Amino acid sequence: MFPPLATAIDGLYATFAPVPLPESFSYCGGCCFSAEEARVLLTPRPLREVTAEALRYYRSNLFSMVGGVPDFRYFLPRVLELTAAETMHGRPMAGDLEWELRALVSAEWATWAADERAAIDAYLRALWSGVLAGACATPPRDVLAGISAAEPDLAPMLAEWASSLARPAAAGQLAGMLNDYRGDPDVVELSCWSPASTALFAEWLFGAGLRRAIAAAAIGAGPATYAHLAEIRKELDYLVWCRAWRTGDPAGPPQFV
Repeated sequence: MFPPLATAIDGLYATFAPVPLPESFSYCGGCCFSAEEARVLLTPRPLREVTAEALRYYRSNLFSMVGGVPDFRYFLPRVLELTAAETMHGRPMAGDLEWELRALVSAEWATWAADERAAIDAYLRALWSGVLAGACATPPRDVLAGISAAEPDLAPMLAEWASSLARPAAAGQLAGMLNDYRGDPDVVELSCWSPASTALFAEWLFGAGLRRAIAAAAIGAGPATYAHLAEIRKELDYLVWCRAWRTGDPAGPPQFV
């Protein structure tokens, strides 16, 4: 695993270690969760030894069919560790990441103790740093959407992306994202959970600050990075033009300065 992310996960385990194993938790029996699955999760053992399979239905039905805040706080380090591992290796459905991180909002994590909030924030930042380092198989837009479900203020992540464009991996991630959504202004639609994050992302993507960061990164860039930056410039110009055309704005795409 990406070393800074592994360190952040260790921090989660250390910070939430005082949270006790619950004696029980609520669930809707039937097709989504069973008494046997609850028994397995409530059996005392080191938290890191709880298997992904044992937590599978718990994670996918959190706060809808199973679970409450006390048990979620206990399982949180293991849940986020599994989330990170699956995100780094690529996930079959991007919505899984949004759903699991959205559970933090359902649990009102912004009201938790300062050290707990700091540990979660360090985890989210390390998850994003792994994307920019090229250590993540999940597309960057999907990871941003997941993070925004828990933390709408993406400004620090977007600033890190802009400041990292001199690195081939970070520039390649942005070029790849723009290619995947070529000319589609809906690329800015991050998450239905967080309209504020979508607005912030659009402001960043179409703003002058990103253009200046691209120009600065191009100075002294190696061939691979320069090629990514050239692709970003081209796709951004086309995306801006398509956005203007969709809204009926006759103005052409702005030039990079």
